[in-house]
Amino acid sequence: MWERVCFRAAAYRTPVRVRDHGAADGARYHEPGSEATQYFSLHPLGPWAEQVRNQRCTTLEDALEIRLPVWAVRVVLPSEPLILDFDVAASGSWPHPITPEGLVADDHGECRALAAAHRRDPAAARSLRVPSAALPATENLVILGRRRGIEYLAHPRRAVQIPYAAAGVDARMAARLFPQIRLHGEPHAGLEAWRRGEDLRLPEVSLAAV
Repeated sequence: MWERVCFRAAAYRTPVRVRDHGAADGARYHEPGSEATQYFSLHPLGPWAEQVRNQRCTTLEDALEIRLPVWAVRVVLPSEPLILDFDVAASGSWPHPITPEGLVADDHGECRALAAAHRRDPAAARSLRVPSAALPATENLVILGRRRGIEYLAHPRRAVQIPYAAAGVDARMAARLFPQIRLHGEPHAGLEAWRRGEDLRLPEVSLAAV
């Protein structure tokens, strides 16, 4: 069994999704209209990077305008999610191919195609541990399929259940996170480091206002 506390910033009543996505709702690992897909950050700063990138903020002032609930999510899986990193993508060993560049590209085409292939294949993994396109050196957890939220301290009795709790209301990111966020059109520092044969680490982010 694999259990991890993950994080999400979202303006919804719940950080997990039960219904299929709407006709205008597409993201990295789902097409508009596809079945429910769950996105969680494995690093607590990840949700803010994802929001800043997704909302296409270009300045610190824009980023600090974002105010959202922050959720702590206890993900309990029967086995570890399959790790899909740059090495795995480059090796070609993944049953449904994707390139290292495609994992973090601004164009979501390769990621969506991989997720669609996993949904069609009954033997394919339904939970993936992937690089964050927004916060290099961190990872996200993607779960293909609907989930229903339950009380944070409750023990999930069915695979569809995920415990969660609100960790903050009307919150905003730390100002000093902004330089670490990879905005649209920018190179991905983690991918660039991987190409050089180096490991990238996320610098400590101070809570100072500036």
